[in-house]
Amino acid sequence: MQRLALPYDKIPQLSTFDKAYQRGDQRLRPFYAAAPEIDNFAAAIQQRQFSAERRALLVQELQAQYAHLEQPEILKAQLAALGQEQTFTVTTGHQPNLFTGPLYFVYKILGTIRLAQELKIAYPQYHFVPIYWLGEEDHDFEEIKHTYLFGRPLVWEDHQGGALGQYKIDSLAPVLSELFEILGDSPEAQELKTSLQAAFSGPKTYGQAFMEWVHALFGRYGLVVLRASSPALKASFSEVMKEELLQQSSKAILEKSYAELEAAGFGPQAYARDINLFYLLPNKRSRIIQNEAGEYAVLDSDLRFSEAKILAELEQHPERFSPNVILRPLYQEQILPNLAYVGGGGELAYWMERKAQFAHYQTPFPILVRRNSVQLIDARSAKNWQALGFDWPQLFEETETLRQDFVRRQTEHELSFEAEQAQIKALFEQIGEKTAAVEPTLKASVAAQEAQIQKSLDKLQKRLMRAEKQKMDSKLNKIQKLQNKLLPKSKLQERYSNFMEFYLRLGGPKWLDQLLQELNPLQKDFLLLIEED
Repeated sequence: MQRLALPYDKIPQLSTFDKAYQRGDQRLRPFYAAAPEIDNFAAAIQQRQFSAERRALLVQELQAQYAHLEQPEILKAQLAALGQEQTFTVTTGHQPNLFTGPLYFVYKILGTIRLAQELKIAYPQYHFVPIYWLGEEDHDFEEIKHTYLFGRPLVWEDHQGGALGQYKIDSLAPVLSELFEILGDSPEAQELKTSLQAAFSGPKTYGQAFMEWVHALFGRYGLVVLRASSPALKASFSEVMKEELLQQSSKAILEKSYAELEAAGFGPQAYARDINLFYLLPNKRSRIIQNEAGEYAVLDSDLRFSEAKILAELEQHPERFSPNVILRPLYQEQILPNLAYVGGGGELAYWMERKAQFAHYQTPFPILVRRNSVQLIDARSAKNWQALGFDWPQLFEETETLRQDFVRRQTEHELSFEAEQAQIKALFEQIGEKTAAVEPTLKASVAAQEAQIQKSLDKLQKRLMRAEKQKMDSKLNKIQKLQNKLLPKSKLQERYSNFMEFYLRLGGPKWLDQLLQELNPLQKDFLLLIEED
């Protein structure tokens, strides 16, 4: 497999913020603790204090979550190591998208595993555990209910409401059947079917099922999946949640950060509310607000609490309180001995809004590592693209731009009137000067005459381009077909296609092994991985 690295600035589909962080734009420097470079982890390790009590709680909860699963030796070692003060974590997180959703889910996890490996090489006296934070308390079912396999949509139609991790999985049966039909009968397909059937069947919640499948795919690399919704872990975060209820500190802190980011040229990602907590009910995850009477109310319910009662509820049932996007990063960093967060551009942008919030709560801010972005290109497409005479950065340009570029390279004729238009411009400047010397008011009329002629030439130029396009119609269609294949629905492949397409074709687990070797989130480039014949 050929590996080609492109600067992020060459990829127009990526955000301005994304590109700025990858090139080290100094406007963003106040909003993160340290750049994502291997040498900066030495200071992060020294600053990351994590008590023995919190380690013991974390290990206890993880061992309980994994008790019913078959654990490879590497995973047993990881869980044991988390109890030792020389062990730290590197973390990624995501919602439980249907069958993992788009490709970048896999890139995030493999990149986090690779980061742990790179840190072990650089700092052999320490141990590093890759963590996948399962975002099972998210409630946006519309966002996670579908995935695309070979361009075919798979959709889970069962909006039960509430935290996604608590959904029942009975209604997934017809979606699984459809998926199995698409997968076929190859050895790689059989492996997937076996692991999917084991994970997504039986009387279990979607959160449990999703954890099992991620474990089946990545447990052999030592990835630890954390479900952070347990009462004990929530209780360890209760002081922050109490302050959020009583003092509502986060909003003022973040609004100041929003203003500073906007002054630097970057807009906010997620706005803080007065109270950044949800309350979990069966089939509901509803916001907590404080009404005019001073009561704490749960929206879309009849629940009302006095201050004393909501504090008692928090103490007795911390698991019912769910941090929203404003508090979730802080919760993560308080229950893990974490050094880095691996995420996409949008995620890192909202993490940067929280640096001052972390300082307020005296919690170390992790190193923010942009996950790898990858374009996978099959050998046939690579051969066809190069035969058309394009280089790889052009893949991400607008189709019409490429069509015109191709026509200009292939035609035997000159299709541009650029030289003639420059001559006309110079000629009319002379005419304008002569005219103005006699009657200054006629200068505008001369300019209008020039504009009319230039406009006519533009139209004629477009007609010439259209005539040449018609002669090359079949090759121009090939450009569009190739782009549609590699950038489905004009999106980056990683944001549309499911990993199983490539797992089936490229060797199953061996393909994941190969990807792990190719990815390294500390290398700040967009990767093209091109198959070779």
